[in-house]
Amino acid sequence: MLQESFVRIFSFINQYRSEGSLEGWLRKIVVNCCLNIIRKRKPSFSEIDEEQPNAPSIAPQALSTLDEDQLLKLIAALPDGYRLVFNLYVLEGYDHNEIGEMLNITAGTSRSQLSKARGLLKTQIENLQKLPNKYA
Repeated sequence: MLQESFVRIFSFINQYRSEGSLEGWLRKIVVNCCLNIIRKRKPSFSEIDEEQPNAPSIAPQALSTLDEDQLLKLIAALPDGYRLVFNLYVLEGYDHNEIGEMLNITAGTSRSQLSKARGLLKTQIENLQKLPNKYA
């Protein structure tokens, strides 16, 4: 995805009109390139049957022992639809209407996918904390 993004950036650099920031223009190309590749893979936005009526809040000590690599691995392990919406909303800063337009889903589906992704991450983080820490 990154290579394809760079190819497009260098191919269309002459079309940059110095309106707005260069960073914003580059970001838009990279995000759109990634979304095009993801669309070709046809991610699934189906519901996962999880018995989780009230997801517990994450204990503060759980977050203090979780490092960045572990968190990124947990995010990468999310189902495709959950991970895609989570990344666009939390990491890229898009709102649900924009996500819906990009992925051809409703804003409500985007909200639902984000909520379920957060719940699943909470459960995974708490499950990690239940494991004995071999480094302690």
